[in-house]
Amino acid sequence: KYGWQSLVLSFDRRAREVAMTVTGREGVSHRLQFGHHRWAKTVMDALPPYSIRAVDAFKGIEGPFVAAGSYGWTAAGELRLKVHYANWGSARDFVVRFRGDRAEVTVTENFTSGQTVMEGRAQ
Repeated sequence: KYGWQSLVLSFDRRAREVAMTVTGREGVSHRLQFGHHRWAKTVMDALPPYSIRAVDAFKGIEGPFVAAGSYGWTAAGELRLKVHYANWGSARDFVVRFRGDRAEVTVTENFTSGQTVMEGRAQ
């Protein structure tokens, strides 16, 4: 649905931040920062999510876009990440459930009631 090839989470325990790197099918990567119970800001050229239109619906809209991300552990092995696009009316909520060497990611967008569930390898 999103055109992602991979989603990688990197943890910086000292800074209490998580970085999410998403690589699209075309090989272009974008990185978002998430602060622990605080907002971390990312300025990027990647287009924010828009729930009503398909991928690539933003042709002609210029960035950069500002994203604010925050995370917290909601249960053992369950990480919740929230990203708000500050200069665009959009947000995404990610719940990552770690189960051994597997991870399940549930994505909810602010303008939809539906969820997208993806599974992958956890390292």
